[in-house]
Amino acid sequence: MIDVMADILRVAARPCSKTQILYAANLSYEQAKKYTDMLVDCGMLSKQDGEANNGDRYTTTSNGDGFLSQMSRHGKISPGERSVWESKNA
Repeated sequence: MIDVMADILRVAARPCSKTQILYAANLSYEQAKKYTDMLVDCGMLSKQDGEANNGDRYTTTSNGDGFLSQMSRHGKISPGERSVWESKNA
């Protein structure tokens, strides 16, 4: 669960769509919705309402950056800026 949250926050370091999140973190639509909603509620992810064709965009907040930093420091997640799926496929 923590690695999934970390993947989402790393992907959203730059504004991205839910589709980009689900592909980068290898999630189903339902999982991506569950995790993005939870991260928005926790204040680690911000959601900007998109225009008609662009859809919503998600961005990691300073709280999300702090979470990534703390979890990396304590060895709970792999360090780096890439998702765990990208590093496994590289």
